[in-house]
Amino acid sequence: EGESLEFKEALDKGRPERLAKTAVAFANTNGGKILFGVTAEGCVVGCELVGLADRVTNILRSHCDPPIGCKTTIVNCAGTNVLLVEIAASSLSVHVVKDHGPFIRANRTNRSPSAGELEDLYERRTDSGIGFGG
Repeated sequence: EGESLEFKEALDKGRPERLAKTAVAFANTNGGKILFGVTAEGCVVGCELVGLADRVTNILRSHCDPPIGCKTTIVNCAGTNVLLVEIAASSLSVHVVKDHGPFIRANRTNRSPSAGELEDLYERRTDSGIGFGG
């Protein structure tokens, strides 16, 4: 795990905002990849893949504002299939988790940006000539 990589053993169905925070942090920072079926220690254990890509996509659409697009792919890792979710860095909008606000990625963690970091996020989007909207 690191600034652009997150391991998840399985989808935490009771806390969808956790996945949304990671996706928002990746989108607001430099993009990143989430691997489902891999423990926090990096051990490939696999997970139930049937319907997982749809559940992930639905969580990101319903908990992120504006919604975050992602690319999902089943990949073989150490002889076991896992789900790879790729989140691109956003140049159009600052993304937030509904009812929780914006997040950025710092090393291996997702955290709320400081006032200065939040200002930088918005400035990078307006400097591109695009503005705040997405």
